Amino acid sequence: MLEPRPVLPTYPLERLLRPFSGLPGLLGSRVGVALLPGAGRLLFPLSERGEVYRNVEHVYRFRDYERVADFVPRRGWRVVDAGAYVGVYTLRAARLVGPRGLVAALEPNPLVYPFLRANLALNGLGWAVPLPAAVWSREGWGLLRVGESMVNSSLLPGYVEYMSSIAGEARVPLVTLR
Repeated sequence: MLEPRPVLPTYPLERLLRPFSGLPGLLGSRVGVALLPGAGRLLFPLSERGEVYRNVEHVYRFRDYERVADFVPRRGWRVVDAGAYVGVYTLRAARLVGPRGLVAALEPNPLVYPFLRANLALNGLGWAVPLPAAVWSREGWGLLRVGESMVNSSLLPGYVEYMSSIAGEARVPLVTLR
C-alpha cells in the first residue's frame, strides 16, 4: 500500500530553526520544511523544492531503495548513504536501523551539507553520522561540480552538464569504502 504524499509547506520557521540559526542566513531565509511520513521533518533549500519532493516520493512513496528485500535496512544494520543530499534516505535508513545501528551519510556539496547535519539533529538521530566527503576509488581531494540543481552535483566530468548545468565547483575530500 502506498503511503500518503508528503506535505511540503513553506512558512516562517523561526521557532523550528532556532537551534540551526546559521541556515536561514545561508540561503537568505529561503528554507522549506517537509513533513515526512512517519519520519519527522526535513529542512531543505527552497530552491530545491522540486528535487526534494521527487526524492521524498522515491524514498517514501515508491520505495525505490527497497525493491530488493535483502537491501531493506533492518535493526542494528550499518548503512552507507553516499551522496546523501539533504538526508531524505538517511532519515528513513536511520529510523529502520534504530539506535543500535549506524548510518554513515556522506555529502560533499558544501551548500546542502548543512541541511543534512541539521536534519539529523532536528530528528534526534544520533546514530546517523554526517560526513562532508565524497566516496571515490582513492583518498585525497577531488573537484565537485555543483549543479544548478544541487541534487545533480558530481565528481564525474560531463555528468552535471548532461543533467543540469554547472553553478560552481568545490574542492572536496575523497574517501574510499575500504
